[in-house]
Amino acid sequence: MRPISMTPRDSVRSSLRRGLSMVELLVMLAILALLAALSFPAVQWAREASRRTACSGNLRQQLMALDQYHVDHGSYPYGASAGWGFDWRTHLLPFMEQPALAADVPWGDSGSWAGKGRRSTNLIVLARTSLALMRCPSQQKGVWESRSINGIAGRAISSYSGNAGSNVTVDTINDARSDMRFGNGPLRVVEMLRGGMNPVRREQILDGLSATVLIAEVRHRIDDVCGVCDRFSLYHPDFDSGGGTDFSESLGSTRYAINDDGSENRRELSFGSFHPGGCSVGYADGSCRFVSDGIDLKVWRAHGSMHSGD
Repeated sequence: MRPISMTPRDSVRSSLRRGLSMVELLVMLAILALLAALSFPAVQWAREASRRTACSGNLRQQLMALDQYHVDHGSYPYGASAGWGFDWRTHLLPFMEQPALAADVPWGDSGSWAGKGRRSTNLIVLARTSLALMRCPSQQKGVWESRSINGIAGRAISSYSGNAGSNVTVDTINDARSDMRFGNGPLRVVEMLRGGMNPVRREQILDGLSATVLIAEVRHRIDDVCGVCDRFSLYHPDFDSGGGTDFSESLGSTRYAINDDGSENRRELSFGSFHPGGCSVGYADGSCRFVSDGIDLKVWRAHGSMHSGD
């Protein structure tokens, strides 16, 4: 009797019938795990690239609104209105397709976030209003700050601040040498009840529009690392308290490095982001660039000043 020989096709069929051995299964799982590990960084990179693109788009929309404001008013808005409580974005609402919200802004000194009248209610609405273009997708907190900050819970978090200048070292108006009333940047603080320097015009930017920071990203953090580095927009109770204080809620300084991890004051005033390696920056010519947090500090300070040699 002749032995029965198996063809290659019969061998394959036999392997399929008996299934995979334990060793073969483990090898297959190891290969799949390796492929997943190799693809994960690429997926993360793609997601971060998408978030950076969206963030740059937000900056460009705000730059366009600032440009249109300048066309209509002949200057940039004030960075913050001490005594009234508003910041530079409050002035931009008509140029950001928010006519109804703009119409309800209670300009002036009357009204209080702790009051009960319509003007007071409108102030609280402003503080809690979140506009998509004011928040970077990489911002680690939610849309609203759940804790009560300065008497208002649910304030809308912002990811962008205006540039007060490279000579600003405090976020108050108590030190004429380095406070935000006398910043060498394009968005400065004004005391509405006392008056002050006029808002900045483009002609005053002597270093060139493409070399002068107008707005940039900031990090909203309230934790053991940063302390209270809070970033909000439109209405600020602390701006509206007495002469005003805590202007780092909407203004920053290029005095300090991007993503500065020094003292709490430096972290509050510095620009930065949750993107790895730097932050998105909007310039007075309308351009938007991603600036490395390794940029030479002297160069970064020059970007924050309107005047050569400041």
